[in-house]
Amino acid sequence: MFEFNNLYNYSCAGILIFSLVTFFDVLLKFKRPLLLKTFMLIMIFCIGVYAFGQIFISPFYYLRVLTEMPAQILVIAYINFIYQLYRNKLSKVVFLSCVFILFLMVFFPLFFNHKFGFSTFRFNFYEDPRTSEIIKITRLIAHSYLLYLGLYFLFIILKKYKKNNSYYLQLRKWCRGMILSLVVALFFSSCKLIFPTIIAFKYLALFFVYFAPLLIFMYRPVFLNKMPINISFLNIFSHSPVEIISTEKFNQLFFVDLYYLNEKCNSADFAETTGISQDALNYHIKINYDISFTDLVNKNRILYFIDIVNKPESKMLTLDALAKESGFSTRQNMAFFFKKFHGGSPSDYIKLIYNT
Repeated sequence: MFEFNNLYNYSCAGILIFSLVTFFDVLLKFKRPLLLKTFMLIMIFCIGVYAFGQIFISPFYYLRVLTEMPAQILVIAYINFIYQLYRNKLSKVVFLSCVFILFLMVFFPLFFNHKFGFSTFRFNFYEDPRTSEIIKITRLIAHSYLLYLGLYFLFIILKKYKKNNSYYLQLRKWCRGMILSLVVALFFSSCKLIFPTIIAFKYLALFFVYFAPLLIFMYRPVFLNKMPINISFLNIFSHSPVEIISTEKFNQLFFVDLYYLNEKCNSADFAETTGISQDALNYHIKINYDISFTDLVNKNRILYFIDIVNKPESKMLTLDALAKESGFSTRQNMAFFFKKFHGGSPSDYIKLIYNT
């Protein structure tokens, strides 16, 4: 048993080190979406804390905060991560499910503390016959339900995104890895709870529940690191790399021909002008300019406004006329985007220019 404990501690130490490497890899390389990155970092952090807690079980017996809590939060973060991958928004069902799991995490320790006088933070409810059965059954049911949700969303992703472009292929391969990991992790976690004396289940549960997710996050598809901002996460997967617009054609129509000065310009109209789909146009703009079509239009309108204001003849024009000249419907609309992309207000900028 002593050798097994040492080997198990070494395994946890390896997971702890790998979690630190993975944490900083995601922290530095994964740029957006921020919510997806946050859930990923939470999971990696929980794995590291769990591994650290397992190492200290032997000398300090049992620390609930370092062993059980990270495991529960890991499951909650995982289901939210998968739903963000699926829809990139909050779900009432997922949210309420996670709240219920959090409630159970707090309720049972407090209940057993009140009924039996057990220490809320240090007592192992899985070992005492008075509490072990209800704890194991509740945990199996709760985790099975949450993992069912995760598998359900992952299979929807596989079903919905079938086209054979590079993004779909990478996404499907990654999701299959998560499905396999989740199924095997649930199986060996259940075996560990049902047959606690079989050492092999403890090792296999450790690998698939904690080490496998780190491998999945470390070897994620490269394109996930730099997803476009302010766009539904999965929209990027529907953009076929075959349908593209040349940079020269885009620059000619948008910048040289001053398409952005058209007051009623929109992405659908410009996509028709360029001869590609609206999704492909939005993808081109996100990849090359890292903003939306609307922001690209209004940013260049502000630059055009600044350019004409610096010309002497602009002194004869009112602020409303300058706004119209720059493609804005109203000066209030121009003021909003001027503050967003330049800072201050158009009138203050005009005063500054005319007084110099």
